Amino acid sequence: MAESQGRMKELLKSLEEEVKCPVCLEIFTEPKKLSCDHILCTPCLENLVLKSTNKSVTCPECRATNSLQESGASQFPAAHQVNRLIDMYYKTLKNQTQGQVATESPNQSQALCPLHSSQPLALYCETCKKTVCRDCVIFSCSKRNHKYDLIEVIAKKHKEEIDIKALDLRELQAKISAMLDISQGNETTLQSQKLKEKESINDTFDLILGEIMEVKNDITMNMEKRFEEQLSIQQSKTAEFKQFLEIISSALESTEKIDCEQPVIEEIIAQKQILQELYHQVRGVKLQEVQVPRIERKLKFMSNIFNPRKSLRYEWPEYKCNFDKIERLKSLQLNKEYTIDFYPSSLTIKATEIKSKLICSTDNTFAYNTITALLGDAFRLSLTPKQPGKHVLQILYHGAHICGSPIPTLVQLSTSYQSISQAAISEAAGIKCYDNKAYVTSFGKEVHVLELDKTGGFTHVNVIPLPGVNEIIVHQNHFYYTEILEHTVVKADLSGQITATVGEMGSKLGHFHTPNGIAINNKTDEIFVCDTCNHRIQVLDSNLNFIRAIGKEGVGPSEFHHPGHIVLDKESNMYVVEYSNHRVQVFTPRGTHIRFINEVPHPIAADIFRDHIYITNVALSCISVYTLTGDFVTYFRSNSKHSAPECIAFNKNGFIYVTHDRREVIQFRQ
Repeated sequence: MAESQGRMKELLKSLEEEVKCPVCLEIFTEPKKLSCDHILCTPCLENLVLKSTNKSVTCPECRATNSLQESGASQFPAAHQVNRLIDMYYKTLKNQTQGQVATESPNQSQALCPLHSSQPLALYCETCKKTVCRDCVIFSCSKRNHKYDLIEVIAKKHKEEIDIKALDLRELQAKISAMLDISQGNETTLQSQKLKEKESINDTFDLILGEIMEVKNDITMNMEKRFEEQLSIQQSKTAEFKQFLEIISSALESTEKIDCEQPVIEEIIAQKQILQELYHQVRGVKLQEVQVPRIERKLKFMSNIFNPRKSLRYEWPEYKCNFDKIERLKSLQLNKEYTIDFYPSSLTIKATEIKSKLICSTDNTFAYNTITALLGDAFRLSLTPKQPGKHVLQILYHGAHICGSPIPTLVQLSTSYQSISQAAISEAAGIKCYDNKAYVTSFGKEVHVLELDKTGGFTHVNVIPLPGVNEIIVHQNHFYYTEILEHTVVKADLSGQITATVGEMGSKLGHFHTPNGIAINNKTDEIFVCDTCNHRIQVLDSNLNFIRAIGKEGVGPSEFHHPGHIVLDKESNMYVVEYSNHRVQVFTPRGTHIRFINEVPHPIAADIFRDHIYITNVALSCISVYTLTGDFVTYFRSNSKHSAPECIAFNKNGFIYVTHDRREVIQFRQ
């Protein structure tokens, strides 16, 4: 038997040498195989990768160089053969431990360390959160500055902390028991008061004619509702107190069973954590103050006995006036007058006691609405929205909200747009408005200059040849435009003389593939170009030198799929129209993603006016209007026989100019 055990120990020692990491000298954790066939722990290998500065890892055994990829330590394959040796090691260790325990005397019942089989597990490492032996402490824990001590010492320390928490819980237990008694007493009082009030109501209304039975039932329901609300609060508190008492009692019983003579340290620590969580959870419990409705009935018979609702008034002092609730308003139209009638339950309310205002959610500006009294004890609210966007309607009686106030609503722009003038321009593509002029590009050939008057009308005044032109901007007496076929961006003076060109077909920075939309930040002179088929935005300076690129191909934030048009708001935030992702992405001037305007079917181009973005929609042959935060407002179409809107621009007076079907420019107004 002794000889067999000796061979087992030699085998175990030999296996242990094979499954130890040469770096940390511990049993392998997820072993990885280097290209030089040496094996390392995954944590040790990750440390080497982090320290590497030249995209390679040097083997700590043979000093061979192993090249690194972007995936880091995960590029190296798992050492399955070593994993099998580890399994064999632990099985052998388990068999030896079981055999040794079977031959020991009954007094040697303490568990032995699975790594150092001759050492008992007599200590507990608080850093590793497990029991360890003397050798574990010497060779591992002490080297890493771990906190450890004898199991009995650790158990005694945690038991003392448990006793302190248990004392705090007992104090809470006494307080909650007292609150439970009060809560149950409140329940009894409420139930008794409810019955008395109900009997009193019945006695009073039995003397009144049958015509007022409906009034009686309404008042009874109001009374019961108020008591039921208070009862519901007290009952939920009662149930909560009972539940906490059961939990605390159960936790305290568990603490009394803890035995420090033969402790199970994991169970003691777990019990301590349970008590800590329970104490923090229960500490904030408070008794709900009982609210007994003070219901005073005043039956006053009026002169008109044929109208029971006027002949009888039943007053609730805590609710001096009840109003019918106004349901959520549908969307309102800008500058259109609306009236809303509502009815109070009290007969003594005056119109001057009710205030109402419509508040814009965007900038918190508001306008007061008119309240007038009608015949039949009704009131009429009149309002006329003066600003588009999200609003909140408030109706206040002596400062308290009534009629379901505050009521959210959306003020939409009028949909009554109409086209008032047209100009035929062959291959009309891009359009931009500056001051009193509009610049319309004829695709690949020239730019047409239109003079705009105060009524929004225009006169064709000039044609400037710009070969290859697609979309255009005007800045500091120069044209900047994109050439789709040549994959370039061009700078020219106002006579059409080219002064600078950048780009060629390609995916490198400064190269383009089908450049389309173009815009400029007037504060920084940065030019933004939609590099459509490279799925990015390229930023240039006013001399067409490359500065940076924004985005890559994809569907997430700061990712594009065929960005085709770009427009800037007054804060220089960018709105990028994506053809294939059917959306608009919003960015800061430096290119940080802010939000999406989603579900925009087949968008082509856009422009911004008065905190709204107008997007041309080729699939639906219309122009869709959204707030800058992405809320849909309205849409409209032209009455042109050519029904495919492409590019869009506003002049300073709010007139809209749209290129249609590459044949004409159409002007709109409300």
